[in-house]
Amino acid sequence: MAVIGVIVGEFITGNQGLGYITMFAASNMESALMLAAMLLLCALGTALYGAVVLLEVLIGKRYGRPQTT
Repeated sequence: MAVIGVIVGEFITGNQGLGYITMFAASNMESALMLAAMLLLCALGTALYGAVVLLEVLIGKRYGRPQTT
């Protein structure tokens, strides 16, 4: 949810970043740039989510919490 919040913040007030690039590309009808920015945002969100899940599993193993998969 934090990644979504950052992007929405960039939509509203940003003058740099992926949210700004997405809004700029949409307003200038540059679909390739907009698609590239959106794909990068999706990859970034997925990677961050995976990192948090991995960290949760590692901490759970360290402190003996049973794994719930």
